[in-house]
Order: sequence, then structure tokens, then C-alpha cells
Amino acid sequence: MGGILRRIGFILLLCCAGLFADIGDFYFDGQKHHPGMIVGQKPVFKAEGDFSQVQSLDDFVLHVDGQIVTAHNKKYNNSSFSCAFALPLELGEREIELWAYYSSGSFQKTVTVNVRQEKGMLSDMVLFPSPATTNLNVCYELGAAQSVSFLIYNLSGQLVCRRDFVSGRPGGNPGYNQVSIDLDTYSKRPLSNGAYVAILLRPGSSTVLAKEKFLILR
Repeated sequence: MGGILRRIGFILLLCCAGLFADIGDFYFDGQKHHPGMIVGQKPVFKAEGDFSQVQSLDDFVLHVDGQIVTAHNKKYNNSSFSCAFALPLELGEREIELWAYYSSGSFQKTVTVNVRQEKGMLSDMVLFPSPATTNLNVCYELGAAQSVSFLIYNLSGQLVCRRDFVSGRPGGNPGYNQVSIDLDTYSKRPLSNGAYVAILLRPGSSTVLAKEKFLILR
């Protein structure tokens, strides 16, 4: 009788462990997955869930169409896992699957995305006025709705100002975008007179969409 009770207790323990191991939502380039979602060939991937029982990054395994793929820039904590695909995804409908292993077993989730050729800038980035004082207008065209980050560096290579724009909203809309940057609000400290470099890129990616110099004179 005692052996049966111990066996039942062990089974219940495994079941309870499973309750605390779960994968929630998937995100691609910061956008929550939805049916029919379109992504580029090298999206930044993120999964939310309860990963408190996962021991290391090696316990996360990413599959595309049933095949294990290499990922880099992997990070995780108790509630999220993120990485970047090392190689471009093939165009068309792809099945993305994440496995997470823990001491008592594993759990997984699978979604389908439509991979298309990435469309970046349709035109050069235009900045005005130059010299700028406290506000800088930024104009550009995007080939598709996407999240972008606007960064300003001084000539020493230090990041001094940043503003992020979300896909499908002003600054991240397909086609023409014009946004105004309050330099005092988004800079780490008051910017002195001189030359600066503005860069537009995708969050989580080193791909530069546009780069332009401008002046500040107050």
C-alpha cells in the first residue's frame, strides 16, 4: 500500500511540475504572433512563459520546419527567452517551434509564420533643420510596417540620444514617415554644439537602414 501511495505521489509531483512549465506568447521583431503573421528572413525571436525550471540556455532548442536551427545572442530569465536566427529563414510558410527542457521533462510550442523578403528603406533619410536647436525632424520611407530605432551618436562614437518607433504606428508605418525628435527629452544629457551622426535601424539588429550627419547649434 505504501509503495502505491509513493508512486501516486511521484506522479502528482510530475504533474504539478508540468503546471509550472509553460510557454506563452511568441514575438517576432517585438510584434506578438498572430495567425498569418508576416516576418522578415532574420527576425529577432522572443518567447514568454514560465521558464523558472529551465537550467541553462542549452536547454532551449529552436526548430524551423522540424529541423534544429542555430541561434545567437541568446538570453533568458524566469519569464522570457530571446535569440536571433543565425541564418536567414527560407521564404514562404515556415513552422517555428521552441522546445524548453527542465529537470522533469520538456514543453514546447509551435506557430506558423509567412516569411517574405525584407523591405527596408525606400528613400534616404532626411533631417531638418540643420543646424538643429532643440527639435529635429526626421523623414524617411519604409517598404513595410516595421519597428525602427532612431539613434544619435557624437563623433566619439558615444550614443547620446535614442527614440524607438513601433511597427504600424507613426515612425513605423509603411511608406512615408515624418517624426519630430525633442533632443532635450530623448538625449541622456544636454547636447552641445557640434556634428552628430543619426542612424536608423531595426531594434535588436545591427542592420543599418539609413545614416546621416547633422549639426546642432544653439
